[in-house]
Amino acid sequence: MRDSLTGRPVHVITGEIAEKLGCTDFSSKRVITYQSIGKENGTMPIFMLDCLCCQCEKEEKMGGKTTCGSQ
Repeated sequence: MRDSLTGRPVHVITGEIAEKLGCTDFSSKRVITYQSIGKENGTMPIFMLDCLCCQCEKEEKMGGKTTCGSQ
């Protein structure tokens, strides 16, 4: 999934993770549209994170500024 305005990839996260990150007030955030199986015209609020750290088993990867979306 990509942000149609910037072309940057969007990392989809769960609502639970968004809450842990303190991203619960989506009233002033941008929204992107998407299509999926069973959801022809969906919308998802997106927000920017200063960095993203992903841990997969034994490997940890750090990334810079990233865009996330959550339902």
